[in-house]
Amino acid sequence: MATRILVVENEGIYVSPAYEEIWDRSVENLYDQYEEWMDSIHPDDREPAALSFTRIAETGGGEAREYRIVRPDGAVRWISDEGFAVYDESGNVYRVADETTQDVQKVTFHHDVQFDRLDPMLENTVFRIVQECLNNVKQHSQAARAEVRLVQNNDHLSIQVRDQGVGFDTTRVPEDCFGLRGIRERARLLGGQADIDSFPGKGTRISVELPATLNGEDAESMDSDSGPHTGSMAVRSCSTPLGRNPDYARK
Repeated sequence: MATRILVVENEGIYVSPAYEEIWDRSVENLYDQYEEWMDSIHPDDREPAALSFTRIAETGGGEAREYRIVRPDGAVRWISDEGFAVYDESGNVYRVADETTQDVQKVTFHHDVQFDRLDPMLENTVFRIVQECLNNVKQHSQAARAEVRLVQNNDHLSIQVRDQGVGFDTTRVPEDCFGLRGIRERARLLGGQADIDSFPGKGTRISVELPATLNGEDAESMDSDSGPHTGSMAVRSCSTPLGRNPDYARK
């Protein structure tokens, strides 16, 4: 849902309290130092963001734009907003309003496969693995973008999910982090394997290798296993956010 964050008028500006939640900065500071808004934008995005804001008065606005902001704790958030001009009776712009949607998380999907559909059990496993990977991205990585790749190499499937988030120390994953354990277990039960590559401040890459077809033993293993990480049951993610625990904090 879009939130009206900023209204600039001839007499001054109005800042919504939602600014504090999204930007993690105080409304009072923005009133005192309007340039703080521009300072909060990622250096690579400041120029296009400033130009697009200036063009609102010329075009009337209504064009969606996206840019990154950097919160005081260093976390990067993608912002999608839409500015529009409000005119007085003489046709002059007297107000520019800005509606913002925070945390625009983009997932890019690349695939190179020869099949139309997979064995239902295998298809469900692929779906659950990718679902859990993206759930980890959303809950822990503080990344705004993730990339999913699915590639078929003859009789093998390769799944890779990566982000450029805060990362974590893979040797110090909490015992209750069933999400990562579940990914490995799902792959193992089908005769595959999962590798998790991450480092604080360097993002995370999860690579999974699976057979492209199931034999009878693989299917029987999935059907007979009653553990918490199999079938269509959801697995519980880490109770402690990996990127926010001091043991996993960015350098």
